Amino acid sequence: KISSNIPIYEENRITDAQLQSKLDGLVQGRPLKLCYVGRAIDMKGAMDWMKTVHELIKRGVGIRATWLGDGSLLADMRAMAKTLGITEYVSLPGFVSEQVKMETLKDSEVFLFCHMTREAPRCLGEALACGCPLIGYGSAYPKDLVAQYGGGEFATLGNWKELADIVQDLDKNR
Repeated sequence: KISSNIPIYEENRITDAQLQSKLDGLVQGRPLKLCYVGRAIDMKGAMDWMKTVHELIKRGVGIRATWLGDGSLLADMRAMAKTLGITEYVSLPGFVSEQVKMETLKDSEVFLFCHMTREAPRCLGEALACGCPLIGYGSAYPKDLVAQYGGGEFATLGNWKELADIVQDLDKNR
């Protein structure tokens, strides 16, 4: 159970076979697939997300990162990826269909979020329903979502290097 205020429909949940495929990929040592679904704006922490991804790449963590969603910072994110030389590791397609969003969540191993405000976004529940653990800035809502069954680790608000530490540790301890 995710939360009674987040309607997640059965057809949007990850199947047992999809989850097993995701787990099998992890033990094969392929790059971790990180994703985020939401608007590319300041309150969603778009630039902290980019800094975290860049830090992971600098540390040699094998990743493929995808941000799905449009917003005022999308062009800046694309420019930052180019400037940092990380475009081969980062996908920033902008707005996508609901189907592509759900497929990306089901295929990703980490839902990396950098929300700068205390909010209760639907994307966190969707990620969990798709077998995608939450790694992000801690606040009451995401912590409550995973309190009973697990599925998340959290950093101090604004500490993107701590987020990188968490993902790096997960990568080392698959």
